[in-house]
Amino acid sequence: MLSPEEIIEYSKRLGISFARAFPPGLLIPQERVRGYCRENKCGSYNRNYSCPPSIGTLEEIRERLGQFQQGIILQYSQPAVIEKGNRELQKTKIDFHLKILKLEEFLKKTGAENVMGMPGGSCGLCRTCRAVESRPCRHPGRMRFSLEAAGIDVLGLLAQLGMDNRFYPDKINWTGCVLY
Repeated sequence: MLSPEEIIEYSKRLGISFARAFPPGLLIPQERVRGYCRENKCGSYNRNYSCPPSIGTLEEIRERLGQFQQGIILQYSQPAVIEKGNRELQKTKIDFHLKILKLEEFLKKTGAENVMGMPGGSCGLCRTCRAVESRPCRHPGRMRFSLEAAGIDVLGLLAQLGMDNRFYPDKINWTGCVLY
């Protein structure tokens, strides 16, 4: 098994802007955060397989998170105009998702048996998620749910870890993690 430093080095070779090891016990699903999903401010609640309610209850998520001993928190920063519907912004989201999948694959190839990546935001691999039509996911092996969907207070977690949790008008900071 690789050391966290080796995993962080590999993530940086993938283009991840910042990575650091952290204990997965810091990931505490909260009803308050899940409530933001139910308010459907992003428009993905019950319309994306990577969002609630499709990903399970907070108790089910706690059980999943409890299986992991180590984690690497990741930030992917890219210049972007922050406005809804911006294709450039959507591209950075998909890029981050794909980088997390590559990091998962790397961990599995180097001996990790149980790996789970959590990118930022809803999945986004498809233009329109098939959940809208109650059809099966096109990419069930590649779809991942985010920290936010899991009920994690991402801004609070970043502050706790001493990481950048600010929003910028001219760049996006996607935050996610890989647990193993």
